Amino acid sequence: MAVTNRLQSVLCDYESLRAHHEPQTILDSDSYMDPAKSMLNTKVVRQGKLVDEHMKVFHIETALNNRMYIDQFDIFARNEDDFSSFDRVKFESIKWSLSKLPTAAKRKLLHSVPAAYQLIACHAGKTEPVHERILQKGFDQYAVEVKGQADILVVGVPYISPYNAYSILNPLLVQVMGLGYFFNMYRNKPLLKRAAR
Repeated sequence: MAVTNRLQSVLCDYESLRAHHEPQTILDSDSYMDPAKSMLNTKVVRQGKLVDEHMKVFHIETALNNRMYIDQFDIFARNEDDFSSFDRVKFESIKWSLSKLPTAAKRKLLHSVPAAYQLIACHAGKTEPVHERILQKGFDQYAVEVKGQADILVVGVPYISPYNAYSILNPLLVQVMGLGYFFNMYRNKPLLKRAAR
């Protein structure tokens, strides 16, 4: 355990992160979800190769399904256009019940419901081949084929993000999720057309 903790602190200190968590790297990344076009990915891979050259690395990586809600709340993850009559009644009942609670109670309730995540892939071995297989599993699960580009892009930002565990999604994090993550989650071509000049 001590070796693992020591290794994590060596790989995740400021000196390691500052190489790719800075404005120019983000500007040089055409997409976070298209590794070949992401400077962020390029720099992380370069760091991984350096580590692999100087240490014996056995890499384990996993992928989870996207079941964020247990069965009673699974309608929160579905398109309302696809609701059955029963789903509609269930949704309206939950909506009405939540509307009667104070904000703090709603937040506590929604944050106390455990997710129904399950392991869908686990690969181990050399870093890059393992990561490629896990990335592919993610693409298989999340990628949606879209034809063409849009003039206007509207995305729903969830109330949860990697940066607000057990807290609210503040206005800054909403912008990070919308403009930082969602806008850049594409492969091949952005969903949004470049503005005419």
